[in-house]
Amino acid sequence: MKKYTLGIICALLATSNALAKDNNYYIKAEVGIAKSQKIKSKQRFYGTDSNKGFNSSPVYSIGFGYKINDKFRTEIAYNYTDFKYKRNTTSVIGMISEYTQKVNIQTGMVNLFYDVATYQKLTPYLGVGIGYAKINPNKASVSTKDIETLYISNKSENLTYALMGGVSIAMTDRINFDIGYKFQDFGKAKGFNKYEIPSGEVLSTDPEKFSIRAHIATIGVRYHF
Repeated sequence: MKKYTLGIICALLATSNALAKDNNYYIKAEVGIAKSQKIKSKQRFYGTDSNKGFNSSPVYSIGFGYKINDKFRTEIAYNYTDFKYKRNTTSVIGMISEYTQKVNIQTGMVNLFYDVATYQKLTPYLGVGIGYAKINPNKASVSTKDIETLYISNKSENLTYALMGGVSIAMTDRINFDIGYKFQDFGKAKGFNKYEIPSGEVLSTDPEKFSIRAHIATIGVRYHF
């Protein structure tokens, strides 16, 4: 994962250095909060609480872009987030079970933006993006007192798309501050195919794919060369 991330960052920096002489080029950095839609799965781990989604999670993004003209700009971007799932249930005899999981998602996107119009220093924008998503679920667990059951699922690689909108504020001739919203469909996670009971025995189960979609609020800075 670290090599994958480092490679993308180096590629973005190398491209920006090579093309920095053109004022239409820019680099950007964003942070945000992602809230997933509810998980639609009948697997036991999720199925007992069908209205539950992943908890709100931070999102990080870096990108390199080009301003085509006064209305359109395009960019490539790398995005990273860790979704966390956590909830508790109580049985009829009062025993509390804790369900936890962490899912890492990395995406490489090609985005196209339309700058609607500029009002003084404010420019509303709309955007669409398409790219590659790598969904990497870590082991999930269900803990009841001193008893723990582990659930295991495979990685998945998907086509992903995003719909975006927001407003850009011109801080200087070269620096823009962006406030945005994004809806992103990361494709389907593969679901659990194995689980390990407390004795250490690993058993198979039928995996059930489910979609991961999220509403994402972002803030970011763009620097134009």
